[in-house]
Amino acid sequence: MAWWHFEINLEPTKAEKVARRAVLDRYGRYAFASAFVPILLVLLYRLAKRALALWQREQAYDAAPQWRSDYDAGDTRRKALAQAMVGSLEQLIRMPGLAFLTRAVDFLHLTKRFGIIGVSQLPIQHLLSLKTINPYAAAFRTSHEDLNRFHRVLGRLIFILLWLHLFDVFAGLSAFTLYHVLYGTSLTVVRQWSYRLFFITHLFVVFVTPGMIFIHATPTRPYILSSIVFFVVDLAVRRFATSLSSATVEIIQGTNLVKISATLPERKLKQLGERPGSHLVLVARLRQGPLTRRLLELGRGAHGETLASRIPLSIEGPYGTIAKKFPNLASGDVDKVLLVAGGVGATFAIPIYKALKAADASINVELVWAVRSASEVSWALAGSSNPSETVSSSRLLDDPSRPNLKQFVDEAFKGGNEDQRVAVLVCGPEEMGLRSGPGKSWLYLEYLDRESSHA
Repeated sequence: MAWWHFEINLEPTKAEKVARRAVLDRYGRYAFASAFVPILLVLLYRLAKRALALWQREQAYDAAPQWRSDYDAGDTRRKALAQAMVGSLEQLIRMPGLAFLTRAVDFLHLTKRFGIIGVSQLPIQHLLSLKTINPYAAAFRTSHEDLNRFHRVLGRLIFILLWLHLFDVFAGLSAFTLYHVLYGTSLTVVRQWSYRLFFITHLFVVFVTPGMIFIHATPTRPYILSSIVFFVVDLAVRRFATSLSSATVEIIQGTNLVKISATLPERKLKQLGERPGSHLVLVARLRQGPLTRRLLELGRGAHGETLASRIPLSIEGPYGTIAKKFPNLASGDVDKVLLVAGGVGATFAIPIYKALKAADASINVELVWAVRSASEVSWALAGSSNPSETVSSSRLLDDPSRPNLKQFVDEAFKGGNEDQRVAVLVCGPEEMGLRSGPGKSWLYLEYLDRESSHA
């Protein structure tokens, strides 16, 4: 009998039901456990790499063993696309592969296998979206923002598997319909048109469908409960790590930049000091509250004064990839650091600059900050009687044209030998990309596009 020939057995015996149930439960466990294989492989790779480094530690260190073309083969979008394609391929092979690992003669059994495998991935789907207790972010040294692309891919695969599973009772049909709504509002065109619609629909479906699936199929309950536990624990950790503060809001004179000043607790300041270049999330809990009213005042031209009463804010974070992806730049791994920032991209670059100088005042670090007007740098110099205590300035260029960034890159490499190790970090508009600038091999080059919310 060919593989596409199935039987539909509507009256299985008790022994057949028990055997089917055992097979379905086993495949659900396989699918759930296989999602953690990438983490295990990464940890084993790092362990082997560390063991090899200890074995070769007496050999000379080669900071850039490959040519620039190998490090800089494409821009950030192409790199992100490649990562998404690899992750998607892994999921496309893993989940359907489990569904067809052994051929199911009974068609209804096969559809149930699709369903149990799809539901078994809901805890993984929740893990990929968590901000604080995300094991994938820790293993791959990235952030929950970068993992969002894999979250979307896995969500589409779950949707397809549940579509193949179809339905047999009202609760399953209702959950299936809601997943249609969730998938439709997750499309890029819908998110760009109304992110609020996407967000509200996402939350509604995520909270409602677990209960429906819980009622629909008893064997799926361990995966539903796991998803709920992951969500609740992450929410509790985020709540515990969130700082409540009061802030003032004002417009920086001569600009259209909004400045929010808040007092942070010592614990949050210590976290930011340990992770320079990370960003915070500011949450105003009240709709039409004091923050909304103040922003409306600023929009109507009330720029010259700060708000008399302070605005309550919840401050989450720090978040971001920078502290996980890069080594300690002040530890001697590099000979020179070049930071390039455009506009508010300095909110990313300046904390790194100050942290490097605080760790080692003699470190060779240069900050290039391009702004539209001198007024845009006032916030970085505020609060210090001596501006050099914040950022030492050796050159001030008044040029209405775009800065010649290639010149700064060439100067960064000038005067060094072939073994000189230079780290270059960029934060600003896409037009400021430096990938065509260097003429020699780089230790690493990371382009952070529009990291305008860094603190």
